Amino acid sequence: MVRLLLFLVAALLIASGAAWLADHPGSVSIDIGNAVIEMRLGMLVLGIAAVAVVLAILFEIYRWITQAPRRYRGWRRRSRELKGWQELSMGLVAAAAGDPAGLRGHARQAMKLIPSNPAVRVLTAQTALLEGREDVAEAQYKEMLDDPTTELLAIRGLLTSAMRRQNYDEALDYLGLARRKHAAAPWVIQTSFDLFTRTSRWRDAITMLEDMQRLRMLEPALITRRRAVLLHMLTVDAVERDRLREGIREGRKATDLQPGFAPAALVTSEVARRLGKTSEARKILERAWGASPHPLVAQAYAALVPTETPAEKLSRCQRLLDLQPNHVEAHLSLAELAMNAHDWDRARELLERALQLEPTARVFRLMAEVERAAGLSGERVQEWLTRAVDAPPDPAWVCEETGAVLAQWQPFGPGGQFDTLRWTTPPKVSALAGLSEPPGAMLVLSETDRVHTPA
Repeated sequence: MVRLLLFLVAALLIASGAAWLADHPGSVSIDIGNAVIEMRLGMLVLGIAAVAVVLAILFEIYRWITQAPRRYRGWRRRSRELKGWQELSMGLVAAAAGDPAGLRGHARQAMKLIPSNPAVRVLTAQTALLEGREDVAEAQYKEMLDDPTTELLAIRGLLTSAMRRQNYDEALDYLGLARRKHAAAPWVIQTSFDLFTRTSRWRDAITMLEDMQRLRMLEPALITRRRAVLLHMLTVDAVERDRLREGIREGRKATDLQPGFAPAALVTSEVARRLGKTSEARKILERAWGASPHPLVAQAYAALVPTETPAEKLSRCQRLLDLQPNHVEAHLSLAELAMNAHDWDRARELLERALQLEPTARVFRLMAEVERAAGLSGERVQEWLTRAVDAPPDPAWVCEETGAVLAQWQPFGPGGQFDTLRWTTPPKVSALAGLSEPPGAMLVLSETDRVHTPA
């Protein structure tokens, strides 16, 4: 719009000048030596304008010729950059597709065409990672540390590499850099949580969990569970250092958050019993049982009074059945106590009710033990054992990440992720997983506290 107005104003001025010349005719005389040149005023103005146009055209031609080399170099540079970006784009596609050969070729071409582009270094590092050359990738990341535009990405790459190599001291150093640069970034908070849990820095992990809650990175229910797990691990650490009062304090917090989390209830009740707080230990176990019945909770409850006879234990533990009258675990746990007390009729009665509620493999195995103790034929016992093979599996600690079934709870799953074990019914076909050295403390129960079924 502005250009149009300027054009109209210029056209108006030219037209006005031409009209003025037409209304005021005259002549111009120019003396050059002995020559005299006379012409009309309008012709003089027209001639001057023509000379100006010719000079402008000659100047533009001169400028185009002198600037041609620079324009050619600029065109070549833009062409190389365009090809470089194309190679970079194709390299990213190859990286996403997991094509190391294609990624390597595109990365090499991109490095030749646009070597100063920070994204090319990223692509080169990704190429090295796909090829398994972590040393080359780390070298690229370290070079990227000097560029402010890629510094945070380089820190993330080096941090991830250090954690993959389980070099947690080096990872903590890079994590410090990341937290100074961008402490509020979700990936920094998540990585901090992962690293703090792997290095048993449970209180620092709780702080990161609070940041996750503030940013709504996890569901509230998962936040609550993980806080309870972390508090449980603080309890375990305190028990291992023989700091029982600190342990009971953290254990109370854990069981208040997740009453049905059996590992926390077991350790906290054990600490309370060691401190002479038998009543509190009993209440912790009863609350855990009421929230989620677990066989180890029943065993710990039975072991609260070591001086009892098996019959007395059976009578006292009737409380568990009263709390969960329609749960199969209540009948199974009480049936085991009845078998320890050699009360086979009571055991059979409880197991028959368990068969009505949920006929799992454990129900049939215990029924076979009762029938054997009652002196029935081997065929009848074998029939129960055969039915146990085909029965649904009993609840166990199942890893949500890998699907593996573990014999005991631990803070890390087989894949190394924190808090992935859940007490649930595993698939029908599932191998029992075990770790030679589990990455974390197990349940604190003495062998004398356990209830044994007869062989």
